[in-house]
Amino acid sequence: MSSPKHKLKISKVSPNDYKVKTKEDHDIKIKFKDNHFSLALNKWGNEVLFELELDSVKADKFTETGDTLELVDDKGVKMRTYPINERKTKEFYGDFDNFIQVEEGGIRFEIEFPSKPNKNIISIPIKTHNLHFTYQPFLTMEEIDGGHIRPLNVEGSYAVYHTSKKNNKWKTGKAFHIYRPIVEDALGDKAWCKLEVNKSQSELTITIPKQFLDTATYPIILDPDLGYSTIGGSTYNLATEGDSHRVGSAWTAPVGDLAVGYLMAHSSLFGGAEHLPSGRVKALINEKDSEGADSHGQTAIADEAKWFGETKWIEFKFGSPITLSAGTDYILNLVGNGADCVLKEDIILISFDLNGAVASYKEGAGVVSFSNPNDPWDIAEEITRDYSIYVTSPTGGLSGWLRCPYCGEIEDVWRLDKTGVSEARYGKRIRRSDPKRFKCNFCKNTFTTDGATRREIMGYNSSGRDKVAI
Repeated sequence: MSSPKHKLKISKVSPNDYKVKTKEDHDIKIKFKDNHFSLALNKWGNEVLFELELDSVKADKFTETGDTLELVDDKGVKMRTYPINERKTKEFYGDFDNFIQVEEGGIRFEIEFPSKPNKNIISIPIKTHNLHFTYQPFLTMEEIDGGHIRPLNVEGSYAVYHTSKKNNKWKTGKAFHIYRPIVEDALGDKAWCKLEVNKSQSELTITIPKQFLDTATYPIILDPDLGYSTIGGSTYNLATEGDSHRVGSAWTAPVGDLAVGYLMAHSSLFGGAEHLPSGRVKALINEKDSEGADSHGQTAIADEAKWFGETKWIEFKFGSPITLSAGTDYILNLVGNGADCVLKEDIILISFDLNGAVASYKEGAGVVSFSNPNDPWDIAEEITRDYSIYVTSPTGGLSGWLRCPYCGEIEDVWRLDKTGVSEARYGKRIRRSDPKRFKCNFCKNTFTTDGATRREIMGYNSSGRDKVAI
């Protein structure tokens, strides 16, 4: 089975300890202890933790080749682990729809069996802290016909969220995604495996189909992927040809009133052949049941956002900061503009996971007005989806960062000085060393800003003579 292109790197901490830095600067720790590998994934400064003991394959020693660590037991069974990078589902395994996964990076462990194993179930001991695991079931035909999309490796997978926190630095609250594993034999024949996480028993199990083991040409390789992600693994219609939709998830404001300046949502926009669509979306905040049962009064509406055919985080700015009251349930919701979808193939999508939201809501074609969303929003709650929507403080939006016009990623690396550029280099205004031209850290395209210089974006405007343009 071909490995994803390595961009993240394994670095050695000590003879038996390694780590991988994700794109968001989180640590994946790999340890060789008691003759086996263990993996520890953390996020938000060790606020959440997911540990796996890969003790089904044991050996006295391991080897390091590039960014891959491998050990081989006395029966010839191999265990390998290495970092994985962002990928698209169509490129990765030929899915019809093309969605981004593992956008922050992740880790894979492979088990290679040289011959038929004695059992078809692999049991992996796990430890967790502040994490909630939610199974992502297979879509029904009714859901597919209703506009739901769930990639093949997300069906039968687990979305992993913080047990209690979201918004601001926690964004959607999503920490990881455990994708449904695939097993492949020497001839390239493949089969999906069954994944189960039993948090109460501290166990993760992978079941390989017995029929595959009976007919496979050996060796075979099993390859579970653990990805860092903030984005929901599934999508739902936000707008289709001529039809507007409205969706949202409820969330309880934390202790202490929360000042909000921006709302962020992860959306995709697709169009027909030879057609680059543009889409408009409105973002709102409603207070759950504020006007009575299933009647939700509007708290705020943000500036309308418009963009062209791509998948990205969309920023909505409120005209002035708003305050959300502690302990109150608010619905973060979006309305897509069906009038922007002029062809049957045009579609605006919103990402989501099935997860433990307070409540979630969706309203379909024929009853939603984009120009004048209903206030109050009268709608009953349904199956709990966590749509990929969150809010940030008045200073927490993207306007203070540099956005790449090609891939939409945010170049906060300049302000964080992760590029090795020292403050002293930009201490004086020298045109040659204070450019407006950039190279994106993610897609590697070059572009020119609309006025802000690199020094200004990094926050080095100490002279006070330069106007920060972003």
